[in-house]
Amino acid sequence: RADGETVKSDPLPYGAEVTLAEVEPVEIEGGTWVDLAFSTDTLTIGDGTTVDVLLTNTNELGAGHFSVVKALDGSGADLVNSTTEFTVEYSYPAGNGFEAGSGELTVKADGTAATSSALPYGAELTLTEAAPASVEGGEWTGHAFSADTVTIGESTTVEVTLTNTIDADEVPPAEPGDDGGQDKPGDEGAPDGGDPLPRTGMSPWSAVGAGLALIALGTGVYLYTVRRRRA
Repeated sequence: RADGETVKSDPLPYGAEVTLAEVEPVEIEGGTWVDLAFSTDTLTIGDGTTVDVLLTNTNELGAGHFSVVKALDGSGADLVNSTTEFTVEYSYPAGNGFEAGSGELTVKADGTAATSSALPYGAELTLTEAAPASVEGGEWTGHAFSADTVTIGESTTVEVTLTNTIDADEVPPAEPGDDGGQDKPGDEGAPDGGDPLPRTGMSPWSAVGAGLALIALGTGVYLYTVRRRRA
């Protein structure tokens, strides 16, 4: 019995030379029988005595794997180089026949599956992703595992897909262009939308003053002429 209980044979004749062998044991899920050893595989039956024999069977715990494939989503997916790498971290508590453990897996953006090393059968893995490197022109907005907890089977590989979403940065609208300083339609005499009068180098107030002076001078000439005629 596997529980360590001692099992005794039926009475055997004194002096009998007994050779011991074990029938192949039944298979156990998650493990493989790899060896057996008797403390002695030959013995001689005594008179009224019991010969104690210890049989040790070695069962090797099974192992399995998990794999991760990267998928990209969002308006900025095309910005991600196919060689970009992502890190998936995993951990599991101690179980029957194994201690707690942890590790990480490097996954590329090109969709190639990354497979873990052998992990103990029955291990309950929790998966997380380290923050990915920034991508010029885009922003990571989220990620999702197809399953973020997996159980390792015997000689099997659990397949997981990790989808990262990236949105392209918004491009601000272009500034209105310069019209080149052309005349406005319907204003032929006003280049650049300015005063329709020709430029003389004189300020508007100086021009007004000069006009008043001419008017005054003309009035003086007229008065002088009238007075000469009356004289």
